[in-house]
Amino acid sequence: MRSVPASAAADSFATRCGIRFCLDGKEYYFAGANAYDLFTCGSGSGDTETEYMDKARIGAHFARMRDDGVGVVRLWMFSHEDWHGFEKAEGVYNEKQFAQFDYIIESARTRGLRLMPVFENYWEAYGGIDTRLRWQGLSGGQPARAAFFDKDRCPGCFTSYKNYVSYALNRTNHYSGVKYKDDPTIFAWDLMNEPRYEAQSQEENVQGPRCGPGSTRWAHSSRRSPRTIFSAPASRGTARSTRSAATRVTPSSTSSSRRTWISPQRIRTRPSTGPT
Repeated sequence: MRSVPASAAADSFATRCGIRFCLDGKEYYFAGANAYDLFTCGSGSGDTETEYMDKARIGAHFARMRDDGVGVVRLWMFSHEDWHGFEKAEGVYNEKQFAQFDYIIESARTRGLRLMPVFENYWEAYGGIDTRLRWQGLSGGQPARAAFFDKDRCPGCFTSYKNYVSYALNRTNHYSGVKYKDDPTIFAWDLMNEPRYEAQSQEENVQGPRCGPGSTRWAHSSRRSPRTIFSAPASRGTARSTRSAATRVTPSSTSSSRRTWISPQRIRTRPSTGPT
C-alpha cells in the first residue's frame, strides 16, 4: 500500500459524492485505523507543552500509521477522569487536555492524516455517559444507561452533551489558529462510541428502539446539533459540506426508513475492478 507523503497536509475538506467520499473533486478511498488512546500520551501533569503531553510519542505514532498507508484515524476525544480528562466536572473543560488535542490535530495534519474524533462513550471506560447521568442524579450501568437517550427522563444529559460538543467544535487550535469545526484535518465527527438502546422492554429487544421514543429523539437531536453549530469556513467559501461530518447516526428508527437510508450510504472501500 502506498504511503501518504508528509507534504500532503489536509487542505481540502472530504465530502460525499453520491454514495462515495470525494476529495478535490475525485473519489477518495483510504485505509482507516482506530487509535483510541492518543489523548493519553504524556504524564497528564506538569507543563502543558513539555510534560503533560508527549509530542514525540504522538508524532511517532502518526508517522508509523502514515508509513503503513493509513489515511484516516479514529480516536477518543472524551474522558471524565482526573488523568487526561477533557471534562472532569460538568461544564468544566480541561484546557491542558484540549491543548494536547490541539497538538494531536496539528501532528496529524502535518503528516497528511485525517481524524475522526469521538465525542462520548456509551461504555463506562473513561467515565462515559454514566458520568453524565450521575451529574443529573441518575444511575448508570445497564439497563439504567438508556435514560441518557430520553430527553424526558434526563434533559440535563442532552444539555451537558451538547454543551461539550459546542465547546469542542468552536475551540480554536492554539497551534494553527483554526477552529476545530473549520479544520479539514477532521474527516468526520463520531457522536458516540458504540451507542445502543437496549433492555427496556421485550418488544424493544425484538423490534429495536423504534418502539421507544427516547433514543429516536436523541439521535435526531444530536444529529441536528452539529449541523447547527457547524458553519462554512470563511476563507474557503462553500468548500465544505456543513453536514458531511455530522451524519454518523441513522436518521430514522423505523425499519423501512432505515433500509431506505442505509442503501445509498454503503461505500466501497476500494474501486471496483470487475469480477474476481
